[in-house]
Amino acid sequence: MHARLTTCVMLTALAIALPARAEVSVGELLRTCRAALHDRYEGVDAAMCDWWIRPCGVCGLEPKSVEWCIPQTMQDAEVAARIVKELEAAPALAPVSARKVVAKLLAANYPCADQRPPSR
Repeated sequence: MHARLTTCVMLTALAIALPARAEVSVGELLRTCRAALHDRYEGVDAAMCDWWIRPCGVCGLEPKSVEWCIPQTMQDAEVAARIVKELEAAPALAPVSARKVVAKLLAANYPCADQRPPSR
């Protein structure tokens, strides 16, 4: 019992002492997605880029409400290429957290039918 308590206290102290996990920056995501596209959108870089362009519950990025609607027929590499192009056009965002930036880009590029502005 004493050993278990000591282990618990040590793990708690370690968790408190460790710095919080840093957010992925736009620049880091851009490098990862570029590498994935360069490698025919296969491998680890493609999987990491997918976590951002096709957010899911497992990744912890799934929006609470539907904020964007990527067509199911669209390939991940197509979506990644579009997001990379948008990120490259905004180099000042490189140090910013990718989480909100990518969500805004996805919502702007892939609005859901009920959120599109009415056509005139």
